[in-house]
Order: sequence, then structure tokens, then C-alpha cells
Amino acid sequence: MKGKLRVSFFGVRPDPQFPPMPGKSIAFDWDRLEKGMPHFGFDTTMPVYLGIIPRRVDLTDEDIRWFRRGNCFASHVVNAWQEGSKVHFVIPEAENNMFPFFPDVHGADFNPMQAMSKLKRWTVDMASNGDEFEEIVPLTDTASEFPRIVDRFTGVKSRYTWGLEMDYSRPVELKGGSAGGFLMNCLFLKDLETGAEQHWWCGPVSSLQEPCFIPRSKDAPEGDGWIVQICNRL
Repeated sequence: MKGKLRVSFFGVRPDPQFPPMPGKSIAFDWDRLEKGMPHFGFDTTMPVYLGIIPRRVDLTDEDIRWFRRGNCFASHVVNAWQEGSKVHFVIPEAENNMFPFFPDVHGADFNPMQAMSKLKRWTVDMASNGDEFEEIVPLTDTASEFPRIVDRFTGVKSRYTWGLEMDYSRPVELKGGSAGGFLMNCLFLKDLETGAEQHWWCGPVSSLQEPCFIPRSKDAPEGDGWIVQICNRL
């Protein structure tokens, strides 16, 4: 099998139509394996696709809608929702490859600054006749990944998202470095309604793992509750 598209995560909406599925430009084929190269590589010349797939038992290929945009790296999904014919999709996006263990297929060196992902909102219009994105909107200058929301707001327009921030301006005294390659040293809260942000630093000898939100009650307002996460001291 040979291909240029890899899918990691979906966005889910409550409507049985149109759950969005992003793909990133990861190349994989037997030629790479036969040459002793890593199975996966990142191809900066390939576009990124967003598939809108109806959740129906009688689904056919013709029912799937594909939109395309220029190259980037996008993986973990914040949320997705629909307004009229438009589907909105919030996701951390990096300019270039985020995975140094998936080397550039053209031989370029890994670029850590271009690997910094920042929240963006993608919008596509299901009423359009083309495959272009209608809009790509930057939402912050803060570099972050592993976003989470209040789970019961999945698939509808939500206000708050938390993520792991990579702030290299802060002191670092980790003896063993970062286990994941990126130094995720802050908890980042983004208010998608007002644009406001909060940043909590875990200190120079720690790093953070993916957050999880616990609501105060089953009907608590969005964002009313607690964040739990593991703080590493390695």
C-alpha cells in the first residue's frame, strides 16, 4: 500500500451529518521500507484534506465531501460544530512537521520553531461548489497542543478550551529534558468567545501532561469545575 494521507483524530457533531475528519501529509509506502527508511515521513509539498463524512449506515463514497488547503501539521482536535451550511473546526496547527521521528521526505532538517502549533479555526461551506476552505482564522499566538474542552459540549459551539502550552521564555531546570520532545510547561486556557487567555506555569523543574476537565455538577455552566493533570518532575 502506498499513500500520502494520515488521519489521527476526528471532530464529532451531534447531527448525524458531517463529522469532520482532518488528514495530514504523512507519506508511507513500501519503497521507504525497502530502502531501510522510517515507515512514515512528512511531505511538505502535499495539501491537507478535511473530510466531511455523514454518519449513516447507507453511506456511499459520493456522500463524502473533501476540502483541501495548503500544507500544515494539524492533529488533535478542540471541537467542531455546524452553523447553517458551514462547518467550523478548531484545531492546533503548526506551519511544518511536529514529529522529528517522521523525517522530511525531501531531506530538510526538523525545524522546531515551525513545529509550534497554535489554535486556528477552519471553516468550510457545505453549500459551496468547490473544495476550498472558506476561512482559516488564527485564534492565538500561544503555542499549545493536547487541547481539551468540557466533554458535554462536544459537537456544539463551545467557549473554553484548555491545552498544554510550550513557553520557552520561562526558566528550565529539567535534568532529564522533556520526555515527549516538546517542553510543555504551562496550562493554557483560551476563551474562544472573548479571546482572553490564562497561563499557569508549573515551575522550572516540572512539565505537564494532558489535562482533563471535571465539571462541578452534571448541569454546571461550561467551565465551572476542576482541571486535573499529571505534573512530571523527572
